[in-house]
Amino acid sequence: MGCFLCKIKKKRKKQKKRNNKYISIEERLKADEEKEKREEREEEIREREELTREILEEYILNIIEDEVDKMGGIKGLDGETISDILSYYIANDPRFQLKLQRELRRKERR
Repeated sequence: MGCFLCKIKKKRKKQKKRNNKYISIEERLKADEEKEKREEREEEIREREELTREILEEYILNIIEDEVDKMGGIKGLDGETISDILSYYIANDPRFQLKLQRELRRKERR
Protein backbone atom coordinates (compact mmCIF):
# COMPACT_ATOMS: atom_id res chain seq x y z
CA MET A 1 0.00 0.00 0.00
CA GLY A 2 2.79 2.45 0.72
CA CYS A 3 3.42 4.87 3.48
CA PHE A 4 1.42 8.01 4.09
CA LEU A 5 4.31 10.37 3.21
CA CYS A 6 4.90 8.61 -0.12
CA LYS A 7 1.26 9.16 -1.09
CA ILE A 8 1.51 12.86 -0.22
CA LYS A 9 4.70 13.18 -2.30
CA LYS A 10 3.02 11.53 -5.29
CA LYS A 11 0.00 13.84 -5.01
CA ARG A 12 2.25 16.90 -4.84
CA LYS A 13 4.22 15.68 -7.85
CA LYS A 14 1.01 15.20 -9.87
CA GLN A 15 -0.24 18.63 -8.81
CA LYS A 16 3.05 20.22 -9.90
CA LYS A 17 2.75 18.56 -13.31
CA ARG A 18 -0.79 19.89 -13.72
CA ASN A 19 0.31 23.39 -12.73
CA ASN A 20 3.23 23.25 -15.15
CA LYS A 21 0.86 22.29 -17.97
CA TYR A 22 -1.32 25.31 -17.28
CA ILE A 23 1.67 27.60 -17.08
CA SER A 24 3.04 26.31 -20.34
CA ILE A 25 -0.33 26.85 -22.03
CA GLU A 26 -0.38 30.46 -20.79
CA GLU A 27 3.19 30.95 -21.96
CA ARG A 28 2.29 29.53 -25.36
CA LEU A 29 -0.66 31.91 -25.67
CA LYS A 30 1.56 34.86 -24.78
CA ALA A 31 4.18 33.72 -27.27
CA ASP A 32 1.51 33.36 -29.97
CA GLU A 33 0.25 36.89 -29.29
CA GLU A 34 3.78 38.27 -29.45
CA LYS A 35 4.41 36.38 -32.68
CA GLU A 36 1.24 37.81 -34.23
CA LYS A 37 2.23 41.34 -33.21
CA ARG A 38 5.71 40.82 -34.63
CA GLU A 39 4.27 39.50 -37.91
CA GLU A 40 1.93 42.50 -38.15
CA ARG A 41 4.85 44.89 -37.62
CA GLU A 42 6.92 43.06 -40.24
CA GLU A 43 4.02 43.24 -42.70
CA GLU A 44 3.69 46.99 -42.11
CA ILE A 45 7.42 47.41 -42.66
CA ARG A 46 7.25 45.39 -45.89
CA GLU A 47 4.37 47.51 -47.14
CA ARG A 48 6.28 50.71 -46.36
CA GLU A 49 9.39 49.40 -48.09
CA GLU A 50 7.37 48.39 -51.14
CA LEU A 51 5.72 51.80 -51.30
CA THR A 52 9.10 53.50 -50.93
CA ARG A 53 10.56 51.34 -53.68
CA GLU A 54 7.65 52.15 -56.00
CA ILE A 55 8.04 55.86 -55.31
CA LEU A 56 11.79 55.69 -55.97
CA GLU A 57 11.27 53.77 -59.20
CA GLU A 58 8.72 56.34 -60.35
CA TYR A 59 11.06 59.19 -59.37
CA ILE A 60 14.00 57.65 -61.26
CA LEU A 61 11.86 56.99 -64.32
CA ASN A 62 10.59 60.59 -64.25
CA ILE A 63 14.16 61.89 -64.13
CA ILE A 64 15.17 59.67 -67.05
CA GLU A 65 12.09 60.68 -69.01
CA ASP A 66 12.83 64.38 -68.41
CA GLU A 67 16.40 63.90 -69.59
CA VAL A 68 15.21 62.02 -72.67
CA ASP A 69 12.70 64.78 -73.44
CA LYS A 70 15.48 67.37 -73.14
CA MET A 71 17.55 65.42 -75.66
CA GLY A 72 14.71 65.41 -78.17
CA GLY A 73 12.73 62.33 -77.22
CA ILE A 74 14.93 59.41 -78.18
CA LYS A 75 12.65 56.59 -79.26
CA GLY A 76 13.08 52.85 -79.17
CA LEU A 77 12.44 50.49 -82.06
CA ASP A 78 8.69 50.32 -81.49
CA GLY A 79 8.29 54.01 -80.69
CA GLU A 80 8.61 53.44 -76.94
CA THR A 81 10.47 55.96 -74.85
CA ILE A 82 13.47 54.86 -72.84
CA SER A 83 11.47 55.20 -69.62
CA ASP A 84 8.88 52.74 -70.98
CA ILE A 85 11.64 50.29 -71.83
CA LEU A 86 13.30 50.71 -68.43
CA SER A 87 10.02 50.33 -66.55
CA TYR A 88 9.32 47.15 -68.54
CA TYR A 89 12.72 45.70 -67.63
CA ILE A 90 12.41 46.74 -64.00
CA ALA A 91 9.04 45.02 -63.80
CA ASN A 92 9.97 41.90 -65.79
CA ASP A 93 13.70 41.32 -65.40
CA PRO A 94 14.17 38.22 -63.20
CA ARG A 95 17.62 39.38 -62.09
CA PHE A 96 16.15 42.62 -60.80
CA GLN A 97 13.41 40.67 -59.01
CA LEU A 98 16.02 38.37 -57.43
CA LYS A 99 18.01 41.37 -56.23
CA LEU A 100 14.88 42.85 -54.67
CA GLN A 101 14.05 39.57 -52.96
CA ARG A 102 17.58 39.23 -51.58
CA GLU A 103 17.51 42.78 -50.32
CA LEU A 104 14.13 42.26 -48.67
CA ARG A 105 15.34 39.05 -47.00
CA ARG A 106 18.46 40.83 -45.78
CA LYS A 107 16.33 43.63 -44.34
CA GLU A 108 13.98 41.13 -42.71
CA ARG A 109 16.90 39.48 -40.91
CA ARG A 110 17.90 42.80 -39.34
